[in-house]
Amino acid sequence: MASPARSLPPGAGQIDLFSLPAELRDAIASHLPNRDIKSLRLTCTLFGNSVLLRINRVFLSVDPVDVRVFRAIADNDTYRRGVVELIWDDARLDMPPEPPRAYRCKHMMQHIEPFWQNWYAEVCERNRKEAEYRKSSDVDRPDLAERARWMAAQPPAEVLWAHYKELVEQQLKVSKSSDDAFALQYGLSRFPSLRKITLTPATHGVQFTPLYQTPMIRALPYGFNYPIPRGWPAKEAIERVTIPLWRSGSEKDEFDKNRWRGFRIITWMLAREKHNISDFVVDVSLLNTGLNAHMFDQSCDDYNDFVTMLLKPGFRRIDLALLVGGQHHEGWPAFRNGQLRLALGVAADLEHVSLRTNVPYEVDCEDWAKNDDEHFIPLRTIFSIDKWPKLQHFGLSGFVVRQADLISLLASLPPTVRSVELSFLHFQKDHGTNRDFLTAMRNTLDWRERPVSERPKVVMGWHMDGLVPKDGRAVWVDDEVNDFIYNNGDNPFSQVAPFRVSTGSGTKRDFFEPAYERPNAQVIDLMRMGIVQKSRWVLPADDPAWLIP
Repeated sequence: MASPARSLPPGAGQIDLFSLPAELRDAIASHLPNRDIKSLRLTCTLFGNSVLLRINRVFLSVDPVDVRVFRAIADNDTYRRGVVELIWDDARLDMPPEPPRAYRCKHMMQHIEPFWQNWYAEVCERNRKEAEYRKSSDVDRPDLAERARWMAAQPPAEVLWAHYKELVEQQLKVSKSSDDAFALQYGLSRFPSLRKITLTPATHGVQFTPLYQTPMIRALPYGFNYPIPRGWPAKEAIERVTIPLWRSGSEKDEFDKNRWRGFRIITWMLAREKHNISDFVVDVSLLNTGLNAHMFDQSCDDYNDFVTMLLKPGFRRIDLALLVGGQHHEGWPAFRNGQLRLALGVAADLEHVSLRTNVPYEVDCEDWAKNDDEHFIPLRTIFSIDKWPKLQHFGLSGFVVRQADLISLLASLPPTVRSVELSFLHFQKDHGTNRDFLTAMRNTLDWRERPVSERPKVVMGWHMDGLVPKDGRAVWVDDEVNDFIYNNGDNPFSQVAPFRVSTGSGTKRDFFEPAYERPNAQVIDLMRMGIVQKSRWVLPADDPAWLIP
């Protein structure tokens, strides 16, 4: 008996794309990623003319490739109209380190290049080891297999170094010519639907895993290993990030402020040019970095540009991430003097407000979390809740707080609020714990009495394994927190250690590796679930310890 497939007439079951109506071809193409759409467009003239790429986001940086692609899209009368978001990559490539004094002697100049080559080779090796560490004992995933192939394809270090030097030189030329700033000015006039600008130093992500596939990153040779740039001052551990005062006058002052060059260009342009921008987001993806908080110590040109940007009618979203290193020595002027509160308060149409600091990375180095009024900043000295009648989202992350003060602020949020983020908060001694705070939210606020559709959804991230969020990884207890507040579920924070998430509660996630997502469980349980591999130090499967919950 012939199989069903053999009994079909030739060509049966196959679709002739050429004979389909244009609307149906467009519908099919809408399910393809841009990479596949590019291939489809190259197959014939019909598809090349009728199937369009989906370009709703553009990228800009000091790299000439990003600038060139940005301008090409701005010049295309079809694609430019669909752009709604600009990602500004402020992570310029790192300059080679200054060689020791001996290398700078005239007769030792020939040794500087080998010194830099050695530095580059060491960075590449560290990247490789860090990538292996991040993989840990995970079972093989498609993304890990691709990363392994990528690492195996690395050219020799001297070849990588030669190409890296060219990239650095090209970025320096763009920076000196301000081609990126002029491109932004041009884009504001050419993208009629552009509403959102996202500024980030985290574009290059972590080793072999970029956050965004910008034109510059896509143009890198396959297997290209290089120092991961941040652009802004940053540290990868529990360590103070030193930031300069925000002063004007000297060449060094301008150099220091231009570490945040993208922020200065964007706010300058938005304060002066005609535009439709309503959303400005500073995204650091849990990295230990941010904008210089000293910018808000006192009035200055950059602060005034920031305020002017917020004054635009219809401005609806602001997400800020601030570096606070050194603020504690001065009495936290950026938060106490009212400058930040005044700036945020001028935006009467705000629907989304989020403020983050890097306190989680530094609080363990200081006495900030003690019961000390010197380091307590009442939240109403920062937020003008009464000025935002349209507010729908409120976010607070990385602050030293007191429970009563925070509950009071949450109680004052307008009924329009539909989501609240409260992540990586440190309660001062004798002024609450994470566990007690959730209980107070449930018992004090009126959110439970509201209709289900009007209840604010709570987002809460916490340190993974009791440590600071490292390289984008943290544990999120959103579901458990909302279940506790609204449905009498279990409190996700431990009774024994009320500042820590209980094992078994929450989900571990990685900003840079979506496939990393897993339950916040013990390693032995992750092995049982097939998420991580067994290691030689783990007890055998028939050992009674496997039965321990």
